Amino acid sequence: MEDSRIHKRYALALYQLAGELKQLDRVFDDMQIVAQTCLDSKDLMRALASPIIRDTKKGKILNEIFSGSICELSQKFINLVLFQNREVSLPAIAIEFIHLVKEFKGIKTAILTSAQPLDEATRAKIIARLKEQTGCEVELVEKTDPDILGGFTLSLEGQL
Repeated sequence: MEDSRIHKRYALALYQLAGELKQLDRVFDDMQIVAQTCLDSKDLMRALASPIIRDTKKGKILNEIFSGSICELSQKFINLVLFQNREVSLPAIAIEFIHLVKEFKGIKTAILTSAQPLDEATRAKIIARLKEQTGCEVELVEKTDPDILGGFTLSLEGQL
């Protein structure tokens, strides 16, 4: 298992640099793309973890995937991660960066699980109520579980 301190250090370094260069929002969007792409593609993660594939080839693969969709700072950061032989950690670093930015902006993530998708009015009421209770912006992640007979479960920062 990889050391999560590595993820935090790289994410913090990117966070500080992006903040200094006033590109925090752009890099935040880029890291969401990077994390989602890596987590959605098992083939990409296998390629990054493979000791047979050379670093130059891994760099070409990542450059081809992300060129045009992420900014220069994010691309240079990915190259740094690759140069340091931490490419397997890329999704974890991106996720840690996302958490840092959300913490800085005061955004909390709530996970709502219901039997059926919510209508827009109910979703708006739940978000408004959570904002009122927490005093923060709330991001609502919805999941559907047909095994729930009625109502919903709501989890916010480990509280159910």
